[in-house]
Amino acid sequence: MTLPKTLSYDLAPDPPVVFFCLVPAPLLSAGAGIWLAFAPAQGFPERFSGLTLALVHWMMLAVALPVMLGALMQLLPVVAAVRLRAPRIIRIMLAPLCWLTAASVIAGFSGMTEHTQSAFSLAAVSGSVLLCVTVFVFFAAVRSVDVVDNTTLTLRYIPLALCVVLFAGVLMAAVFGNLALPALSVGWLLNVHVGVASVAWLAALLAGIASTTVPMFWQTPRPHHWFQKLFPASFWLTSVLLLLPVSQTFALLCMSIAVIVCASWSLLALLKAKRRNDPGYLLWLFACAGWITGAMITFALHCDWLTDSNWQWLAGVLVLVGGVWLPVNAMLVKIIPFLVFLHLRRRLPARSKIPPMQILLPVKQARWQAKAQIVCLLLLLAIPLQTGQLRVAAGLGFAFTQIWLGALLLRVLWKFRVLQKT
Repeated sequence: MTLPKTLSYDLAPDPPVVFFCLVPAPLLSAGAGIWLAFAPAQGFPERFSGLTLALVHWMMLAVALPVMLGALMQLLPVVAAVRLRAPRIIRIMLAPLCWLTAASVIAGFSGMTEHTQSAFSLAAVSGSVLLCVTVFVFFAAVRSVDVVDNTTLTLRYIPLALCVVLFAGVLMAAVFGNLALPALSVGWLLNVHVGVASVAWLAALLAGIASTTVPMFWQTPRPHHWFQKLFPASFWLTSVLLLLPVSQTFALLCMSIAVIVCASWSLLALLKAKRRNDPGYLLWLFACAGWITGAMITFALHCDWLTDSNWQWLAGVLVLVGGVWLPVNAMLVKIIPFLVFLHLRRRLPARSKIPPMQILLPVKQARWQAKAQIVCLLLLLAIPLQTGQLRVAAGLGFAFTQIWLGALLLRVLWKFRVLQKT
């Protein structure tokens, strides 16, 4: 594999389509923090308690998934030189479908409605529509991706992993909604849904995108050829084993090892970064550490070396909040100003004075917001020590950091609108 091709900024989609997926994420995640602080907490923080399941789907389905889909709509044209042929209205539907499906699942798990089965039935229906729209938007385009590096490899095959995740989730929602389906093993579907979602979808997509964006923004060494050949393909190959019930435990162990190796290499590369004062740098360090530690705990749990249920909470927080949301936070702070700067250059006259990215979003505030996010991560990890008090503190603290992030991003968009009119 060669180094990345020249970026095709001229093919970038209209900014409102991408911003509609990305910008609401912090404010929606703030809602998850408030829900953590004040929602009924029976059985919490057990893995299968209603609050835990609701929070996981809130953060991953309502918050992270629209961001990832928005990033794909930006990266496919710019990095892979592939234009999405789907109409604009269809692409705009992706984020609302994520929110509707998430709201239905959250209502079902949280017991917010007496008609729990109806909530899961609605989740199955809306999830099915989301699956169909995802196929329509991305599958025609990804066939044209020319694989030249780790990022383009990810962009070409990553929608397939997402479809497996959505399909397994739709089937489980249909079972919980008591729809007319053949007898299905919920345990098997759960392992496929969680394993593919966390590794073949989230870890692979983060590794693929980061292999281009992190060296570009934080000036780290580019991935070696062996890294580009092994990841994220190794995540997908090990995920295939999840489809066989007899090999699911072995597959989860292999996936944990693959994540540990990939995250460890990434951490070593980050330690060589030249722009260490950038606000997102600290978040990327903790993200890699979260993936490593979370995968180690998962490996130990499946080997029965750890038996306390609190370890499951720690692994989930380390991977989903530390490993997923922290890098998403870092990329939002960097990519939103970058996209605004890019589109201003394209839309304004050649001699127009465009403020640099550091002016569009204050670096000092972004750095303090990142540090506050790390503190909230530590509070979330400590919840099992004193569940009643710490979940309120962690939830409100997390909500505050996300409102702060949302305010920073809205400030950037406000400047974008003002500068377009000048």
